[in-house]
Amino acid sequence: MGNHLGKSLGKSLGKSLGKSLGNSLATVGSNGSNGSNGSNTGP
Repeated sequence: MGNHLGKSLGKSLGKSLGKSLGNSLATVGSNGSNGSNGSNTGP
């Protein structure tokens, strides 16, 4: 039971972490090349 809990916890944590990381990276990237549209790039 504990193993399953840790697995799903790690999965959702990794998901949200990857999402926010990707979002900030996308924002930084489009801010660099295209400043006006930088905030609207995330999924």
